[in-house]
Amino acid sequence: EMLFEEDKINDFQNQIIKFNKNEPFNNRVAAISSYASEQWGVKNNYDFCKIPISYLDHVNLSSELEDNNFSYKELINECQNLVEVWEPDDSTTTNGTQTFGNLFNLESKNIDILKKIIYKNIEAHKIRYKNENDLYIKKWPINRFLNGWIVNLKSGGFQDSHIHQNAWLSGVFYINVPKSKNKDGGSIKFTSKGFDYSMKKNETIEKIINPAKGDLVLFPSSLFHQTIPFNSDDERICLAFDMMPIF
Repeated sequence: EMLFEEDKINDFQNQIIKFNKNEPFNNRVAAISSYASEQWGVKNNYDFCKIPISYLDHVNLSSELEDNNFSYKELINECQNLVEVWEPDDSTTTNGTQTFGNLFNLESKNIDILKKIIYKNIEAHKIRYKNENDLYIKKWPINRFLNGWIVNLKSGGFQDSHIHQNAWLSGVFYINVPKSKNKDGGSIKFTSKGFDYSMKKNETIEKIINPAKGDLVLFPSSLFHQTIPFNSDDERICLAFDMMPIF
């Protein structure tokens, strides 16, 4: 990251090649290598996930959930015993709460239904990109587990841009999406730029998804994402999760 800021392209590329050999699954390296490749217009020498935004998937699960007698209200009730913290110190959440403890470890009807459907969509995600050469697909972890938590944002709430350092794939399932009084409020924004990286040109790749209740969004964990602040009398509630590899 320092070499990128100093425009030392050759030194940067040499370091990336070393990381590619010795530490091939580092999301932070993947993030800066992807961004530098875009900004400098050079080859991305880190093979994990060269253009993470190209793996962004968005689908609505309402029909499948209805077929399985899923209840949003019961899901929230099933998560009541999880510890809920207002603006946790180790998170990017502002004007909202986040639960702690893996909700997928709870044995309950609606969590089990949702877990099975999420795994089904994760498998479809992998198959959809089966012909890609990135290690994100080629070295897809056989052994993995889901770690999930609830994020509840109040009016004016948001989450700053971040990646999920130790995960492989991340996702969001939307439980309640209020209608915002401001444009794109409550939407999720994806971009290759993060961590105060400087701009070497006047643009960067980005995509904004305006989610609806029942939507599922999947993306590589090295992809920067953030919630756009919203203005509403209602709460924005989602279930965020990571697919964690077990090596």
